[in-house]
Amino acid sequence: MLPHDPGSTESSARNRFVGLVTEILLDTVMAQVELQCGPHRIVSLMSSEAVRDLGLEVGSLAVAVVKATMVIVEVPREQQ
Repeated sequence: MLPHDPGSTESSARNRFVGLVTEILLDTVMAQVELQCGPHRIVSLMSSEAVRDLGLEVGSLAVAVVKATMVIVEVPREQQ
C-alpha cells in the first residue's frame, strides 16, 4: 500500500509520487535525493540548502512533483 499524499495545496501538477527518501548524496552546493515511490525510483537534483530547509533525511516521507517542460527522446535497445 502506498503512503497517503500529505499535500494540502492545490496544484496544476498531476504527477505526484508519494514515497520515502532512500538516499541523499550531499555536497557543499548540490544534493541528489532518491525516493522510492511504490515500484518507482525517483531521483531529484536540488540545492543542499533545499535539503536542509525541507529537513530531508533517509526515511523521510516526501512527495516528488513532476511537471516537465521538455521532451526526452528514447531509442530501442539493440535486439540480441
